[in-house]
Amino acid sequence: MENVLKVTFKGIDHSDEIEEACHKYFKKLEQLCDRITSCHVVVSARDTDRKPGTQFHYYRLTLRVPGGEIVISHDTGKVHSLEEDARALRETFERARARLDEFLEKRRDRSRLARADDR
Repeated sequence: MENVLKVTFKGIDHSDEIEEACHKYFKKLEQLCDRITSCHVVVSARDTDRKPGTQFHYYRLTLRVPGGEIVISHDTGKVHSLEEDARALRETFERARARLDEFLEKRRDRSRLARADDR
């Protein structure tokens, strides 16, 4: 689906690398579930301990599918390198994938029970 993914940067400069990574990881979520209606990723700077040369990123991912919403928050703590930041973003999407998988499994179980009750 087009325009399903939205990436917002708060308190930090826009990063093409982060946005491209979000699109890459989102495609994997779409492979798991083609009924995702929206995915909003907020990448923000934490308000604490802002010192020159130190970055603190906070990720919040909100994923909506028919019948549910999944919210993942991930505080990366002190990020010293692009590799650490990339790992934190990947972990955020991995958590979302796991939660989406759980949600879909529960929905399949409910469908099976409903069909069994109809017999």
